[in-house]
Amino acid sequence: MDLPLILTALFVAFGLLALGSVWLARPRAPPNWIVVDGSNVLYWDQNLPDMTTVARVIRHLEAEGFAPVVWFDRNVGYRIGDRFLKEVDLAERLTLRKSRVFLAGKDTPADPWVLAQARDLKAMIVTNDRYRDWAEAHPEVQEPGLLIRGRVLGGAVTLDLPPRQT
Repeated sequence: MDLPLILTALFVAFGLLALGSVWLARPRAPPNWIVVDGSNVLYWDQNLPDMTTVARVIRHLEAEGFAPVVWFDRNVGYRIGDRFLKEVDLAERLTLRKSRVFLAGKDTPADPWVLAQARDLKAMIVTNDRYRDWAEAHPEVQEPGLLIRGRVLGGAVTLDLPPRQT
């Protein structure tokens, strides 16, 4: 074996490892969380429940630089089909990680969960709901910019997002 060749290969390998560790250790911005009221968005296209509508809104949000988390009422599987769907099933349909998709508890609407998670994450909420029933416990629903309205027409997503900060 050629010793200089081996030493050169080792030098290159160690250099690549060092470069990789610097890349992995670089500071990352925290996720730009946004909470999606999936049970509301589900009906945004022609008022018919469709997971494709939710998926389109999620893709739009991701393209805008957001990290969406989605909440559904527990009965969403019966709204779009004929059986109960778990978070993993919904995540698969939305091509999201399971850790980003949530179902409300039994006999509980998703609304208080949506509001609580948005408060915890200091995130906006994508919904056309005004959450009037929850305003006493969550007065922030009356603050401008928290609730992001939207619509889907002919497959095109429109969201009333605030202007980006530069």
